Amino acid sequence: MTLKDDSKLEMEIHSIQFTGESAKTVSVDFKTRVKVINGASNTGKSFLVDSIDYMFGKESIDKIEQSKPYSEISLQLSVNSKKYTLFRGFPSQKLELYDGHIKNKKSDQHLLDYKVGTLKKGEVNLNEFFLPPWQQSNIKLAKNLSGEKVSLTIRLLSVIICSYEERIINKKSPIESGDSFEKTINRNLFNYLLTGVDYSSFKELIKKEVFDSEKSGRKSLLIELIDNLKVDIDVEYENESIKNLKEHQMKLEMSISKNKSSLIEAQLDVSGIINLKKQTSEELIEKNERLNSIKANLVNFEYLVGIYNSDIKRLESQEETAFLLSVNHNGHCGVCGNKSNNICSDLTELKQLKSASLAEIEKIKLNKIELDLTINSVKKQNKELILAVSDLNKTLEDLDAKISARTPDLQKYDFDNSLLTEQYSNHKRNIKQLEMIEDLQRRLQQCNSEKPPQKYKSPDFHPKNEVIDEFCEIYSDVLTEIKFPGNKIVTFDFKQYDVLIDGNPRHLNGKGVRAILHSVFKIATLLYCSRKGLFHPKLLILDSPLVTYRDPTESKYGELSKDEQELASTKLSYYFLNYLSEISHMAQFVIIENIDVPDIKSDKISVETFHGENSPSRRGLF
Repeated sequence: MTLKDDSKLEMEIHSIQFTGESAKTVSVDFKTRVKVINGASNTGKSFLVDSIDYMFGKESIDKIEQSKPYSEISLQLSVNSKKYTLFRGFPSQKLELYDGHIKNKKSDQHLLDYKVGTLKKGEVNLNEFFLPPWQQSNIKLAKNLSGEKVSLTIRLLSVIICSYEERIINKKSPIESGDSFEKTINRNLFNYLLTGVDYSSFKELIKKEVFDSEKSGRKSLLIELIDNLKVDIDVEYENESIKNLKEHQMKLEMSISKNKSSLIEAQLDVSGIINLKKQTSEELIEKNERLNSIKANLVNFEYLVGIYNSDIKRLESQEETAFLLSVNHNGHCGVCGNKSNNICSDLTELKQLKSASLAEIEKIKLNKIELDLTINSVKKQNKELILAVSDLNKTLEDLDAKISARTPDLQKYDFDNSLLTEQYSNHKRNIKQLEMIEDLQRRLQQCNSEKPPQKYKSPDFHPKNEVIDEFCEIYSDVLTEIKFPGNKIVTFDFKQYDVLIDGNPRHLNGKGVRAILHSVFKIATLLYCSRKGLFHPKLLILDSPLVTYRDPTESKYGELSKDEQELASTKLSYYFLNYLSEISHMAQFVIIENIDVPDIKSDKISVETFHGENSPSRRGLF
């Protein structure tokens, strides 16, 4: 079988140490890539597996009698080839992380503290230590067939890493832990490992009880909304169909449009009359102003005529006096008969006065003639203006009459428009209310007919057939490598989430056969991930994979079944351990066994034996 070489380990443990104030420090080293710890029962082998799992965040551990003097465990490990040491009280909910591989705590090497169990604000757990370096922090797994999700954790990965003795011989799928409520999560973890695709994209389905509660709430709300809307519906609309109401709405729209057209036409007609009235009024004002001006001028002219007449009378009187004074006057004095220069001078002045008066009279008469002509002309204009003003006043009266005649039409159109608009608005409001009620009733009907969403079916979570086929092929190759008897035709049973070997389900085999097939399942998963470059912790701890080689008289599992006897008669234990040494460049293996281990010539594998209480060598873990 050709497999991809992957020398970089995700995780590797180097040693585990137990310390206590009144006890001698004890430790177990894992210096080779395949570490086998074997020995008699009750020597602490399974407790060692439990202790390693405890350092991976298991919440609690049941102490055995020999462990009671010890108060702290430290685990030296590497994550992505970087060295760390974890310390944890025994018991304690806190883990302390230190840089490098150390046996005693050094404050300058202290990195961080982690909490196991329920976290408080500011606390973190071991997921923050392991998952980020592996780029697995945001991986989601489906928790159940409703698609509820949980995050990938180091505790979920522990089912991949640690195979306890009771789990390795169990009839359950090797991928499943002992907790039935985690069965779906465990299976989907296996699916994720084989595909590298998590369940983030799966839609979470609502639970039936939540669905029923929400449905009841939606129904109550819809009924309440419908009742509230019905209150606002006018009585005359209650039994009308929306179709008929919309037809009536169209008729109202046509009536409003027609009435608006008539109103606009009437408004334009009145507007033209008003404009004409405005023009007429402006002309009337202008002519009245001119008429007033003419009247003022005529008064002034009459006054001027009086002045002219007065001047003429004065001048005529002056001329007549000068005439009378000069009549039959020869220049001689009437008393003495002598000529006087003074008298002659006076006569001359009288003649001149007479002539001047006559000339001035003629001049004034000429002016008076011109004034009379002007007065006649102005009087003519005055008469014309009086007629024009009269006509304009009559025109204004006619225009006012026209406006008055059209005002009722305007008022009627305006009133009709307001009435129709109000009817239309009310009609539209009621239709909208009825449409909303109809929509809510439709939604209520849909709500009543809704059923809870169907849960996903298990096959929805399964890997593609080609993935499983390749996994089974690798599984078969491993069986071939360890020389498992039979044809080694491997198929997959999704109901049990386990393999069938030559058509025989794994869980129907005896304990020892189940144990070795469980181990092969875990190894095949590791090999598949390595071949595909997919994530795997690269650490397998297998407790009693070779239990089929037990001594039936001493083992608690008693007599071997027929298939166990057949397997025990082979050298599968040798080939199994030898094969682990051959693939140890891909992962670290820790094997816990009760049996004598075959001698494997490989520097990749080491065996440490716990001999029991009466042995001078290491009697047990403690």
